[in-house]
Amino acid sequence: MGFLKYQRGAHKTAVYPTKKLNLTPAQVYVLMGLGGEVGEVQNLTKKALRGDFGKNPAENPEFLERLNTELGGVLWYLAETSTVFNLSLRVIGEQNLVKLKDRQKRGVLMGDGDDR
Repeated sequence: MGFLKYQRGAHKTAVYPTKKLNLTPAQVYVLMGLGGEVGEVQNLTKKALRGDFGKNPAENPEFLERLNTELGGVLWYLAETSTVFNLSLRVIGEQNLVKLKDRQKRGVLMGDGDDR
């Protein structure tokens, strides 16, 4: 199969919203930034998996410094995303712990799906 055939076939399966999303530029910016920062953590993890930081990245100062920096970016974007959507990090954290404790109590911490 050629790329043109793939491209046309893929386009036939595309689903796009028909209504305008009423998000502010700030909301779009922080949502995209959060994804970008998480991607940076994933990229760093990929490099650790291939051995760039030795056999034990958790004991490699360079890895830890870079991870710390990237997690700082994730934290900043998480805080700003919460702010521009008028959400509270405190409430988000509290609700998340309630959910996790419930899953732990029911023995479903492992697995997948939001409604376990």
